[in-house]
Amino acid sequence: MLLGLLLAAVVISSEFAAVLVEPHAAPASPTPSYASVSISSAASHPPPYRLRISETGLATGTTWYAILNATRKHTTAQLITFENLTNGTYAFLIENVTGYTAVPSNGTVTVAGSNATLPILFLADNPGGGSLRPWEYFAGGVIILVIILAIVIVLLHRRSRQTRQPPTPYEVPGSTPPGADPAAPPGTDPTAPPGEEPPAPAEAESPPPPE
Repeated sequence: MLLGLLLAAVVISSEFAAVLVEPHAAPASPTPSYASVSISSAASHPPPYRLRISETGLATGTTWYAILNATRKHTTAQLITFENLTNGTYAFLIENVTGYTAVPSNGTVTVAGSNATLPILFLADNPGGGSLRPWEYFAGGVIILVIILAIVIVLLHRRSRQTRQPPTPYEVPGSTPPGADPAAPPGTDPTAPPGEEPPAPAEAESPPPPE
């Protein structure tokens, strides 16, 4: 029995020694994993946008001009479009059109993440009659010229008629009328044909005697 206890003690001691001597295996390192991070750059440009400047109030076919920063465009349509714009504030100017006033005529417009539209209203300088076109000015000048020429012709014609008429004779006391015989005795009609006696003057009737 004592021998059995000795053998058991030897086995236990040998296993304990093996545990102490046997080096520990290094633990397995985990597989590395990296999180997906989205990095946005503040200097990146957004997609380009457009600015439409829309006019109302102009007569059809009228040319008008718009300036955005240093870019100048013109059209006879109702829209002027500026392309390839980024976010920001832009200065605009609407040039004068003869006979109209643009409202607003200048200022700033902001583009912020989308297309933008700027409405412009053209007001006629003469709301009652509208703005006159060049041909209307020309037609008015022709009409005025014709009226002036007609007045001049009437005056010249009237003056020429007065020049052709003979002057009206008039008598001066003690003078001999034109065509009369200066040797005719007084009291006779100097204009009567020769050989004819002028009628005797009628005698005045005396009033009847009172009764």
